[in-house]
Amino acid sequence: MSHVLKITFALGAVCAGAIGYYLVRPEPVAAQTANETYRFNPQKGVSDRPADAKTLAGRYYRGDGKGYNVHLTLEAEGTYTAEWHGCLGTYGKAAGDWKLLGTQLAFTPSKETDMMRSHLRGLDVLKFRGHWIFLSTNKSDREFYDKWGVSTYSCFQNTNSIFRGP
Repeated sequence: MSHVLKITFALGAVCAGAIGYYLVRPEPVAAQTANETYRFNPQKGVSDRPADAKTLAGRYYRGDGKGYNVHLTLEAEGTYTAEWHGCLGTYGKAAGDWKLLGTQLAFTPSKETDMMRSHLRGLDVLKFRGHWIFLSTNKSDREFYDKWGVSTYSCFQNTNSIFRGP
């Protein structure tokens, strides 16, 4: 299969996954039940910085379980690998160096392929329920997080402590 055709299928799968998620996502509601009003309150992380950047080392995941599934591995010595997987296979890979600058992770790739090109540059570091999570600095990703809070779709979470979200 040609490289262009693979990318076309991958983009189609990502779009289909996003549309599917949009159709089944929970809606913030204000419902009257038994004289109580329920309001959706998205759970958020708190911007924080670990005393030692090495404590961020580990395996992280962000995705929708369909066409967008990025696995990020941070090594304690300051290197990283990332892979984007979907229903059609591997959509791209990245590797390089990472460092903590204030409350943000900065990535310097030495290798990026296909859809991982320029995908990871900076992630905000947050603390959520005693665990580190990473939030994309991309505007549309941030808007999703602001509305819906922490979920596997909005944040990179350590694979040992995944909060699925609302």
